[in-house]
Amino acid sequence: MPYRLYIPNGYNETDAQKYPIFFTLHGAGRRGDDNQKQVYSSAVFYSMRSVQKNHPCFVLAPQCPKSSSWVDVSSWDEGTHSLRNLTPALETSISILNEVVNKYRIDTSRQYITGFSMGGYGTWEAIVRFPDRFEAAIPISGGGIPEKASCLDSVRVWAFHGAKDTTVPVSGTRHMIGAMRKSGLSPRYTEFDSYGHTARPVFRKEDLVEWIFNKND
Repeated sequence: MPYRLYIPNGYNETDAQKYPIFFTLHGAGRRGDDNQKQVYSSAVFYSMRSVQKNHPCFVLAPQCPKSSSWVDVSSWDEGTHSLRNLTPALETSISILNEVVNKYRIDTSRQYITGFSMGGYGTWEAIVRFPDRFEAAIPISGGGIPEKASCLDSVRVWAFHGAKDTTVPVSGTRHMIGAMRKSGLSPRYTEFDSYGHTARPVFRKEDLVEWIFNKND
C-alpha cells in the first residue's frame, strides 16, 4: 500500500523530543496506487506551516487500493451500521502506522486520526476497533457504529457533517453522536446547516487545531 509521510521540520534522529502523529484516511474517489491523490484535505492541512509552526507533528496518509475500502459497508449511503469484517485496506494501513511509530520518535499517547467520507467511516471504524490507540478523532461526513459507542470513553471525538449531504446521510453521524452521549460520553459535534458532502468548512474552525493538541479540552 502506497503512503506519504510528512516529517516535521527540525526532526533529528538523535534528539530526545517525541512528536504526535496524524493518521489521515481519504475518501473513495482518491483510491488508487499513484501515491498522489490521497494528499489533499486533512493530509495537506495538518502539514501546513500554519499548523506545524506551533504544533509540529508527523502526518501519515496511506492510499487505499481501488478494489478495497477502509470499511465494510454495502454503499456510502448506509450511514450507521454494525461492526463487520476488518477490511484488508484498513488492516494494512494500521500496520503501516505501526511501522512508522516504531521507526520514528512518536509520542504514542498522541496519535490522532481523521478522515472524510469513506475516510470518515474508516475513522469511526478504527477508533471502535482500536479504542486505546487513538487519543483524538475527527470523523468527517462518515457513518458510525452506535452499538460500539460505549467503548470510546478514552477517545476525544469531534465529528463534522453537512446537513445537506446526499452522499453519506447526516444520520450516520447524528446517531453515533447520540449513542455516545447516551453512554455518558461527551463528544463534540458540528453540523453545517448549509453544506452538503464536503470537508471544507471543517478547516475554517478556528479552535480545531488547539482542541486537537490540547488534551485537557
